[in-house]
Amino acid sequence: MQMPIYPASVIITEGKITTELGRRHQEDLETFGIDDDYLTEFEDAVEEAEALPDDEYVVIQQKGSTRHKNVVLADCVDDVEDFRTRLGKGFGKDSHEYGSFPHSMLRRARKSESVMMELMETVVRLSEEYQEKLKPHGLTDAVLQNRKNLLKELQAADTVQEIKKVERPSATIERVEAHQLVYDLVNEVRECGRRVFKDQPEIYRLFKSPWGKYRSGRKSADEGDQPDAGDGRSDEERTGEE
Repeated sequence: MQMPIYPASVIITEGKITTELGRRHQEDLETFGIDDDYLTEFEDAVEEAEALPDDEYVVIQQKGSTRHKNVVLADCVDDVEDFRTRLGKGFGKDSHEYGSFPHSMLRRARKSESVMMELMETVVRLSEEYQEKLKPHGLTDAVLQNRKNLLKELQAADTVQEIKKVERPSATIERVEAHQLVYDLVNEVRECGRRVFKDQPEIYRLFKSPWGKYRSGRKSADEGDQPDAGDGRSDEERTGEE
């Protein structure tokens, strides 16, 4: 989706200015359907666009969820390492129990939450199976419960992170559409205003396209700049204004 060509703050500012112009000259603009309902919907569109979080905020949220997931993943690594140590002490490192522990899986799980969730499920099951044997080596009820809690926390953190990944492009699309709507409404109201007040220069100039003044290296629209190409007017109409 194409991003708006002007910053969100600029579009919101011009939206507020234009709705105020519309209210001030509503009686005359009603000839083009710019009535109370229209302007109320315009004002609502401005408020809704302004209320949407910017992309930086969404990115920060996503990064925060990733950091939390990484912290929980590291805690799970420590917990599994503790279990493996207790397994070796309880059964001996030459035992079938210790040898059947998925050591290679632990290496992969250090950097993969999906692998770690699978491994933690195995470790929880083995902890329940071997708890009596490993209690003297520190596998208490509290340790086992903490292990189960870590698994749930990692599953939840992974879910949140995946949701944030989906939400970010959706939020971007919503924000772009909302600001594009305000941009289009600004152009529409101002075009109607120029038609209504074509014979009243002092009011007409208030409805000139505002976008040119935001272009670097160009004069302000109030100083004679050409209206923006996005205001919906033909080249002939713009030429006639020079």
